Amino acid sequence: MLIGEVARRSGVSARMLRHYESLGLVRPSGRTGSGYREYSREDVRRVFHIESLRSLGLSLREIGRALDDPCFTPSALVDDLVRQTRDRIAAETELLTRLRRIRAADPAGWEDVLQVVALLQALGSKSADARQRAALSSADEVPVPVEALVEAVLSETEPNVAGALRWALARSGDGGPALLAEGLGSPVAAVRERAVQCLAEMPGAEATEQLRDALANPDVVVRGHAALALGTRGLVDAVPTLIDMVVEGRNDTDAADALSVLAGDTTTADRIATTLVDRLAHDRTQAPARGRLTQALAGIPGTRATSALVELSHDVDRAVALTAAYLLRLREAGAGGPQPARAGSARGPVRPVAPASARAGVVSAARYVDRMTYGEGRTERVRPQQFHETADLDDWRVLGEGACAYFRAGSLAAGARLVQAIGELPGVEAGHPDIDVRYDGVTVRLITLADDFYGLSERDVALARRISALARRLGIPADPSVVQTVQVTVDALAGPEVARFWRALLGYVHRANSPEDLIDPQRRGAPFYFQQMDAPRPQRNRVHVDVWVPYDQAEARIAAAVAAGGRLVSDAHAPSHWVLADPEGNEACVGTAGWIGPEPTRG
Repeated sequence: MLIGEVARRSGVSARMLRHYESLGLVRPSGRTGSGYREYSREDVRRVFHIESLRSLGLSLREIGRALDDPCFTPSALVDDLVRQTRDRIAAETELLTRLRRIRAADPAGWEDVLQVVALLQALGSKSADARQRAALSSADEVPVPVEALVEAVLSETEPNVAGALRWALARSGDGGPALLAEGLGSPVAAVRERAVQCLAEMPGAEATEQLRDALANPDVVVRGHAALALGTRGLVDAVPTLIDMVVEGRNDTDAADALSVLAGDTTTADRIATTLVDRLAHDRTQAPARGRLTQALAGIPGTRATSALVELSHDVDRAVALTAAYLLRLREAGAGGPQPARAGSARGPVRPVAPASARAGVVSAARYVDRMTYGEGRTERVRPQQFHETADLDDWRVLGEGACAYFRAGSLAAGARLVQAIGELPGVEAGHPDIDVRYDGVTVRLITLADDFYGLSERDVALARRISALARRLGIPADPSVVQTVQVTVDALAGPEVARFWRALLGYVHRANSPEDLIDPQRRGAPFYFQQMDAPRPQRNRVHVDVWVPYDQAEARIAAAVAAGGRLVSDAHAPSHWVLADPEGNEACVGTAGWIGPEPTRG
């Protein structure tokens, strides 16, 4: 059979048959007398074999091996073809998805198309910084389609990037809640949690309805996030789940805060208090849960909650009774009655007095918060404990130099974005926040300073909330465990004369209305306090350091110092402060402010 006839019968062109021959895939068995190629029946059958294998996607080289190598295994080849086909389909599907998203962005020109393509590529980058930049810029440039943002946020594992994506998604318009609701049914727990976290930050009625539905989700984590979000939105549907969270110890502090937000009217407050009391009386409620339920009553106003606390103050469980009694004292103080005697509470310029032999290294930390003065006519004053008990301030801790928060930005660029956002807050200049930016994080300190006022005010509370909200939107988490302030205390017989020396040496100034304190006018260096001695004590050091740490980190810090060779000199004023000494007797105070909960009992 000549080449033309073979081409007609096989559908393979004469030119391709000559190419096969040049590669050695098929060679005509003979030649005619005139020199024309002549194909035998076997040659034609081989041509058909080649075409069949080409239809499966094999290359001509792979076809040659398959036909000529006796050791070639067809199963391995087919498996490889299956893999290649799947990869090709995935690539084509990804391309189709990208094209649809570009079309959804409704670009006005090629410049817009290129911007959308660049943003989509950045969202899929291996670099967390690139993904975060893409998320933050998506709302300002050509908007990224909602589907792309949802897909990105549900797969994002880096907290900073996830926060930025949630912020972008909250500003993306309609469509997001329905797509996120699909994520609530994912078989992957992490995806379900990311979906409900996004819904919690989405505005609008659609997101609220999806959160309502999430209260029935079989995943307790999803139910918890949904309940907290609904609580802050004022929806009482969340009450049963929030109380379950208190009982089970899952984000119980946040759940109690949400319950206090919901208790805005008498009917709801009494209903919440009744439910808390019912759970307290349940036979299967264990001691730790009873303590948490008692603490949750603190934020519930009304006579029902007060009556419950009165009963609980006589509870057989001593921890519950002490907690209830303490909360009753707080209620009495809040109603205009006498303030409960609390270490570290700020009552004005009056300081506790210790015996002269124990005064150095003991009094200085305790008196520091007391030195936060509050003018009698100031209604905006906020005491350290009140600050800590205020909702939405979990990022902050009151230390010796005001309320402090540390935001773990992870990079200088992310930290700079947070600082810029803080600087753009309306009225921030009046708050005079101190901001320290480092390569890995941002520290913010808030305190109100005036000639007759040094402490925390309602303005600081409002500003702290807004700064925390900014950080959450930018995906920058807070780490309250690392904040601290340090003060150097000098024990002196001639305090004013000694203070003059240090003032000149350091270039410091006296704190307003407090001549025994020197502060850095740039508010960068540690303050100096000059503590009056009654008699010389040559056997003890005359300079010590006060370290102010968050109230919930004090015991861990003390344990670490003792493990490192130190010793506990005195805990007589705990939890306001402890006195420690190093191996050579040099002393230091570890102080706290605004301790939450009943003070430890000593016996």
